Amino acid sequence: MNDLVKWLALITIGFLLATGCSDLPAANCPEQPPAADTVPALLTCLGTEATAAEAEGLLRNWHRIDDEWGEVRSIDLLPAPGDELVVAYHADLQSTAWDPQGTLIVLQQVADQWEVAFDAATLETAAPNGEPWENWAYRVLDVADVTGDGRDDVLVKLAFSSGTHAYFTHNALLTAHDAGQLQATFLEAEQEGAYHIGEVEGKSLVLFATGDDVYVGEGAITRTYAFAGDTFVQVGQAINPNRATLAARLADGSTWYAFDRVDVLGGTSVGGPYGLYRLQDGVLTHVPVPAPVQVLQTTPEGTLYVGAGCGLLRYREGVWEELAAPACVQGSPIGNGPVTAVALGEDEVVWAGTPYSLARYDGTWHVFPINATQLLVAPDGSVWAAGWSGRAGSGCCFTHLRAGEWVTYTYSAPLPVAPELERAIRALK
Repeated sequence: MNDLVKWLALITIGFLLATGCSDLPAANCPEQPPAADTVPALLTCLGTEATAAEAEGLLRNWHRIDDEWGEVRSIDLLPAPGDELVVAYHADLQSTAWDPQGTLIVLQQVADQWEVAFDAATLETAAPNGEPWENWAYRVLDVADVTGDGRDDVLVKLAFSSGTHAYFTHNALLTAHDAGQLQATFLEAEQEGAYHIGEVEGKSLVLFATGDDVYVGEGAITRTYAFAGDTFVQVGQAINPNRATLAARLADGSTWYAFDRVDVLGGTSVGGPYGLYRLQDGVLTHVPVPAPVQVLQTTPEGTLYVGAGCGLLRYREGVWEELAAPACVQGSPIGNGPVTAVALGEDEVVWAGTPYSLARYDGTWHVFPINATQLLVAPDGSVWAAGWSGRAGSGCCFTHLRAGEWVTYTYSAPLPVAPELERAIRALK
């Protein structure tokens, strides 16, 4: 019997080693603790020599983290001696399919036991509505010494969530100051983006890139920040033209870029980032625009037209004009819909198309009930528009507007124009 007991004990130890528990957990370690008791159970189950991999193994067994949500990392963040772990987990991972609400804690080994040295839920955040951190989903982006104090700093991306949708995104840097004290510095809290920590000319820097990997991709606009005492100072900015959704070059040599990913009906990433960037003589300038930029149209003389939201902006000789407000409100002078196309006629006549209307600007706006997601001004000054009629299976539509009257053709119908112009019109589809 004693041999059988020894044999079973060896099998148990081997199993624990194979599953990431080389340091045997306490006898009262629960097999599946309630979600609300995750942290106390973790403290109970972690042995004195536990590693990040073993802690992660426990959380995986309890279904608190998986390959996408949550992780455990070894760090050297706090000034007091002792092993440390940064733990991001999601208590409701099993009950919420997308964007589960998360928790972030820092554990430190004190004497022969693990203690919670930091709990993000205790912080007062810089969020727009002051939401507590326990309602945020977390991703640890990087761990490195940014502040130059010889200890790790933790870069965290967090999104306030209802459990189904992320409403606000923030990036925060956790740094240690006095013994046992951590400070959270929020970085560019009003913009979506991705940060990482890098080395530039021997200095620890935080790099910020607008956009994210869903809509634009990291690295569209990169801002470089250096840590200065207790804050960050921007020390550089660069652009990746390959990430731009739109680009236009003016006669003065400037190039304009937009990074708003939109669809034909004006859909875009929630919360932006909106705006234009102007690059001239190596200097990059941000031009804030309060709506998604969907069209950039230039003239040979150097005028730039910007279709933004449900409005149209004009830039010439260094001056901005709002021909129609970007806000999509009832009674917009362009009609009810986002501007998806801009075409230029003679005598500074401007045509703006939306999925629901075609508008002509010659100092005042004139709106026609024509679907116009794409536009072409013909050599005779008339306008061709392409757009869906809103009727399923209609196969619509090209519309020809001339002298205030219009004729609509299905996409399959022959067009009464020269072959070269017909090819150009059909390319609008």
